[in-house]
Amino acid sequence: MSSTGIFLTNSNKLVISSDNSSLPYTYLQLEEDNLYSPMVFRSFSTNEIISIIKSLKMKNSFGYDEISPRILKLGANYIASPITYICNKVISTGTFPDRMKYSIVIPIFKKGNKSDPANYRPISMLASFAKVLETALYLRLTEHITINNLLTEHQYGFRKGHSTDEAIFKLTYEVLNALNDKSMVEAYFLIWKRLSILSTIHS
Repeated sequence: MSSTGIFLTNSNKLVISSDNSSLPYTYLQLEEDNLYSPMVFRSFSTNEIISIIKSLKMKNSFGYDEISPRILKLGANYIASPITYICNKVISTGTFPDRMKYSIVIPIFKKGNKSDPANYRPISMLASFAKVLETALYLRLTEHITINNLLTEHQYGFRKGHSTDEAIFKLTYEVLNALNDKSMVEAYFLIWKRLSILSTIHS
């Protein structure tokens, strides 16, 4: 039994396929054929790194390096140059320093039996320098994605100026419109890499 699938690619091209078994592969092939600009990160300036450091929350907690964000912010103007060098070295070599991957994991008790490990939530205490580097890379990656319009307009989560509330509103709006038009609505949700049909609504 064959079916027709309609979906939107990242370049906002409407694609219709009648091959039920190859829908995901068709989508991936179409995306592979799209020529996007190569990912080339601009070097960081000292002022950018200072701005990132000052954007950190004023906390006294620290990672294995025992340097808190508070101390980092107080000395931002004095240590910005070497940190800028490290950040630029990372994007030029494509290597994230191993030392910045270390973290101290602290178990925080939630509720229930204190002797049960399942009742604790792990909190990772990252090095302050790692937070600066991660934020810097995040800004460059976001910049590249935005300039090249790599995300569909329907991507709501983890984007500035967007929220999952908008996704819920969009879904509700489309479903209600379809029901008002006496159409059949099928909703497919991808959860943990498994395709599940959560509901089929008939008007």
